[in-house]
Amino acid sequence: FSPDSQYIASGSGDRTLRLWRVSDGAALQTLRGHEKSVRAVAFSPDGRTIASGSGDQTVRLWRSPDAEEVLRAQLERAESDRRRLESDLKEEQTENARLRAQVEELQAKLETAKSESTRTEPALRADAAQAQEQVAELRSDE
Repeated sequence: FSPDSQYIASGSGDRTLRLWRVSDGAALQTLRGHEKSVRAVAFSPDGRTIASGSGDQTVRLWRSPDAEEVLRAQLERAESDRRRLESDLKEEQTENARLRAQVEELQAKLETAKSESTRTEPALRADAAQAQEQVAELRSDE
């Protein structure tokens, strides 16, 4: 915990040090630099420095971010998320447009098939009637 109890620093097996806000549990910053797991973390008594110890047998000193730095990091994360979401949205819109075009094409084919079947039905009836007339003529000739 930071001396003012507003932040927690944690070390991780992924070689990072993370800074968290106690009030809401928000991850504020991820610090990278160790080559192995971060095993120990401590704030200086004035809260301005964070020390981290790693399995790579190093100790690193980090300047504890002030509120402006934390907000800037959050803003950068939010902007990155926004760009990713915009990209995802464009991909979805492209896929939706492709699917709409396929639906329209299939609807057009269905309408064509319906109109062809409607035109064919009277022709088939006429052919059947003609065939029945021919059969009747053959029978009368017998």
